Amino acid sequence: MTAATPRTSQRTRYLRIAAEEAWAPTELLDTYRNLLDTNQGGPGFRHLMGHYMTSTAERPRFVRERLADLGEKRLADMDAAGVDHAILGLTAPGTQVLDPMTARSMATLANDKLSEACRRHPSRFSA
Repeated sequence: MTAATPRTSQRTRYLRIAAEEAWAPTELLDTYRNLLDTNQGGPGFRHLMGHYMTSTAERPRFVRERLADLGEKRLADMDAAGVDHAILGLTAPGTQVLDPMTARSMATLANDKLSEACRRHPSRFSA
């Protein structure tokens, strides 16, 4: 089985689909980091994102790396977990913590990147 080929069970013949799979472009993660560094985004945002965006520990670094991936690492993780197809969506808090101009540009960037990933791997990703 390759990372681009869906896995189906010979016995059950159904696909395993993971819904609401979190994703974020590196540009958005960098923007989140900037908000944290400048003490912006509100207390809920700082609590939610602070540890994962600022920690140098192994697990937060792993989460950041995997969150931004739309290629071979995500596909390999899906294969290892027995997931045939993922429905990808922008992770929380999305663009809600951003000013309107930045939010609009990040939403456009995210949609463009997700669209490209779905074109590259149509049998594996939806968004």
